Amino acid sequence: MPHVLIVDNNKNNAAILAQLLDFEGIDHTSLLDSTKIEGFLSKNNAVSLIFLDLEMPGLNGYEVIQQLKGDDRFRHIPVIAYTVHVSEIQNARNYGFNGFIGKPLDADLFPEYLQKIMAGEEVWVTP
Repeated sequence: MPHVLIVDNNKNNAAILAQLLDFEGIDHTSLLDSTKIEGFLSKNNAVSLIFLDLEMPGLNGYEVIQQLKGDDRFRHIPVIAYTVHVSEIQNARNYGFNGFIGKPLDADLFPEYLQKIMAGEEVWVTP
């Protein structure tokens, strides 16, 4: 059973994504503090996908992905950037994200995006 980690300091944005995952029957956990991701992943090895906001206090999304991709324990986990800053799509590619979904999330298209992501395909979309 896949388990998705949502990392977003905005409680409302995390709740919206969580609700979309609920509709698809996907288990998930939300972290509102990006500095806690390494500790969470160390204790929860069942995470199969991470949705990561780019702009957060503490560690931003780019710092987090560098940390994850530099750690053999976590580099295999696909990480999808999801942000309101759609102009960052190329930077996300350059930093090694496995996909990009711009906010606001499209509830009608999200199931299709999620299915592709779970199948190992890259999804790069902006609203």
